[in-house]
Amino acid sequence: MIRSLRLAHRVALPVLGVASFGIFAAAVATRPQPPITTQYPAALASDRPNRSEVLALGDTFDVPGISLGRFEENGKKWLLIAPNRDPGRPDLLAYWSPMKPAGKELPAGVILLGALSGAASVSLSLPTNVPASGGFVVLYSPADRTVFATAQLLPTGR
Repeated sequence: MIRSLRLAHRVALPVLGVASFGIFAAAVATRPQPPITTQYPAALASDRPNRSEVLALGDTFDVPGISLGRFEENGKKWLLIAPNRDPGRPDLLAYWSPMKPAGKELPAGVILLGALSGAASVSLSLPTNVPASGGFVVLYSPADRTVFATAQLLPTGR
């Protein structure tokens, strides 16, 4: 009995091995292609402007290598934070603050704007309750529990 099973398995296993590759190749060849979309529904389209649409890079951070741009589009106020290289801090968060931080802690009354990711530029929408008189943009690292950089937003005059 064992000899007959060994002979059956000796023939069946290579046949199944070759057949499984054939079945896999046929399945991959006959699967439908994913749809290619050139236009996105309005609900999915991002309203964040492109970096090329920045009007002026005037305000600067107190750490070299990070640029700050501010502009308006479609009635919204935007900030563009553009690092020239990776700041080297984990999980940097951008806040708007009415006053300059004194030390390593965030001052009271800050508003979270968004997160930075390495050396990638990011466009952040300013909330409507941020006054045109300026304030400060603060980059804070919650992992280090310290303020990494600050930039004063000069009054816009609008």
